[in-house]
Amino acid sequence: MPVSSRGEFLQGWPLIPWLAAKTSKVRIGMSITDTPYRAPGVLAAEFATVDHLRNGRLNVGVGAGWMPEEFAAASASHIFPKRHTHVRETLEILQGIWTTRSSSITANSPTSARAGSGSSRCRSPIRRSTSPA
Repeated sequence: MPVSSRGEFLQGWPLIPWLAAKTSKVRIGMSITDTPYRAPGVLAAEFATVDHLRNGRLNVGVGAGWMPEEFAAASASHIFPKRHTHVRETLEILQGIWTTRSSSITANSPTSARAGSGSSRCRSPIRRSTSPA
């Protein structure tokens, strides 16, 4: 569904810390977070913060997005044609930040800048899985 300004659709990430505070054993997270809407360093810091505060119970799933209207609403229309490359670069940056506290990648995209954020490591190991395209 497209982004709605009428509050018809709640955003998932603001709900995750609330949900995590209500539980103590279940793993938490969203099945997919579309990475093109957020800077990789910001995502790394936010994910690591939730993971740390909830004792390593965060699951992270990332995706490329699929609706041009959502990209336009996020002022990210320029990323839509190369969104799959953006996700791969973001994963490399996230993994670099979480394991070495900084990361850099050589590419011609906004994600290519040095992306150190000082964010903590995620406690959970990073697992990569692929889904059919």
